[in-house]
Amino acid sequence: MAPVEDDEYADEKPTTSASISVDGTNEKAIDITTQFIYERLSPKIATNLVFIGLLTLPEKMPLAFAQSYTPISAAGTEGQKHHLARIMATQFTSAGVGPGIEQTKKEHQEQYFARQQARKDGAVIPPTPAHVAADLAPNSEPLRTQAASQFAVPQMPVTKLKGKIQFNLIASVKDLSDDEARKLMNQAFERIMQNEKRAIQGGEGTAHQVILVRLVTRFASVTINEFEKALRNFILADQRSRTEIAQLWIAELYAQYQGYRERFPFADSA
Repeated sequence: MAPVEDDEYADEKPTTSASISVDGTNEKAIDITTQFIYERLSPKIATNLVFIGLLTLPEKMPLAFAQSYTPISAAGTEGQKHHLARIMATQFTSAGVGPGIEQTKKEHQEQYFARQQARKDGAVIPPTPAHVAADLAPNSEPLRTQAASQFAVPQMPVTKLKGKIQFNLIASVKDLSDDEARKLMNQAFERIMQNEKRAIQGGEGTAHQVILVRLVTRFASVTINEFEKALRNFILADQRSRTEIAQLWIAELYAQYQGYRERFPFADSA
């Protein structure tokens, strides 16, 4: 009898399905994993698992869990231990891990290779289920690669890289108008005055006062009159706590009148 070609068994061709399906129907894998867990479920391991689980517990019991929760009356007995191992084995098997999955997969592989060898020898064997063949065929990936290589790969269009544009500060900025410059200067001065409390809290209250006085007296700008008016209103708003600013202002004006304007106010008394 002539050998039966593999092409006659379309359901044995590699598919994209996952490994052996274990969605609750593979009882043999669950039984193997259950026995594996049961033999190793000692009080020490159970205690460690509880400690690890405590880190992920929410502060409040979930509503769905609270409705179905019932205290375990026979905790620690062999029956409860076996029941717990069964639950864990079911979850492991559903996730595709555990000794039961490994052993079942190994048995299916042996059966698959035996069927393939028998088929090559000329035996007529019913097709292997597709969900088993998909995971066990060792040459599934090479076959898929060979089939894909028969098709022409579309070439990506080559795009020309745009040249880098050098940043030019002079070309990117523009001069401010007189009104815009005046507005920004007044806003900056107002912001400095508003930071009085922060300067005092940081231990730089005197430096804050010196900056305000020198901005008003040492810079002959178009906003000097507005600075003087703003500082005067600032002092009058709280005369008791801002007396030092007024004194520094007077001392600076006196120093300028005497001709030694660059001298730091009250330097001799420090």
